[in-house]
Amino acid sequence: EVTPDKLLKVAHDGTVLAGRGNCEISAFEIHRAIHDLDPRRYAVVLHTHMPYATALCCVATKSEEHPLKMCNQNSLRFYDDVAYDPVYHGLVCEEDEGNRLAKAMDNKLALLHRNHGVIVCGATVAEAFDDLYYLERAAMIQVLAASTGQELLLVDDATAKATKEATDSLKPHYAKAHLDAWKREMRRSEGTWPSENWLPVLAASMIALTTLFVLRSR
Repeated sequence: EVTPDKLLKVAHDGTVLAGRGNCEISAFEIHRAIHDLDPRRYAVVLHTHMPYATALCCVATKSEEHPLKMCNQNSLRFYDDVAYDPVYHGLVCEEDEGNRLAKAMDNKLALLHRNHGVIVCGATVAEAFDDLYYLERAAMIQVLAASTGQELLLVDDATAKATKEATDSLKPHYAKAHLDAWKREMRRSEGTWPSENWLPVLAASMIALTTLFVLRSR
């Protein structure tokens, strides 16, 4: 039931500038606080509860140990660029909790939030979307590998760093192509939406992200 006319444009103080309805408070507090950290680096903030990535937020880890392991090529794109918040205080309904969560980002582009979900940020919608997609893929592979009961094969730091740098250099081009492909797929499967002007925002922020729960084979 998410359609373009359901989207809200919200000011920094929570005032609804466009659209009808009320702003969901927890989403507002999370996004507001992170946007404030660095409006350019965190121009786009995507927060979801995707099943595999969220599963990693629900497992016990040793002190200082990160739940996302550098065990597959998809995870390497997040080498030293994904934070972990080991604290869960329930719904983020207060400004202080939003600010605390933003601080936990630790200048990274992604965050795994204990018992909750994930946050992925980017300078553009396409880059944030692309990273969100591959974070879920990385988590899925890790969960499946761990389900075998065998020890995970971790990639060494030097190789992980080099792979991360190579991925970052290619990201702007491939991220845009990835998002454009999802938008075309949404048009084919869902038809034409009432307002074509909303399609880029809608496909990136709502439809394509919910479709990630299905994660069709590509």
